Formats: sequence, structure tokens, C-alpha cells
Amino acid sequence: AASLRARLHRYASRMVGSVIDGEDIVQEALAKGFVAIRNGDMPDRTEPWLFRIAHNAALDFLRKRARLRGRESEVEL
Repeated sequence: AASLRARLHRYASRMVGSVIDGEDIVQEALAKGFVAIRNGDMPDRTEPWLFRIAHNAALDFLRKRARLRGRESEVEL
């Protein structure tokens, strides 16, 4: 489990360019996975499923960051 978590962290960190933000993304992905499993949504292949959750969480993070940076540049104008 620890090596999977480390791989998820490396993947997320590389996607967003930050080790700290990558950690937040992994926490979010694992929490979403845990909730889904508790609700009976157990995938056949857990590892790729968790990577997909982390990938989607990283994309959400990047979109949010882009929106925030866009607003900051509007304020500067």
C-alpha cells in the first residue's frame, strides 16, 4: 500500500508541478476511493482505478488554478 501511495504521489506531483499540491491530490483521491468502496463501488482493478481518480483530481486542481490565475491577471489590468 505504501508503494502505491508513493507512486500516486509522484504521478500527481508531476502532473501539477508541486510536491505539496501532489500530496493534497493524493489525499483527495484516497478519500474519494474510500468513500466509493464504502458505498459498494469496488472496482475489479483497484490500482488503475485509484490512478484515474488521482488523474481526475489533478485535472480539477489544474483547472481551478488556471481560473484563479486568470482572475488575478484581470485584477492587475
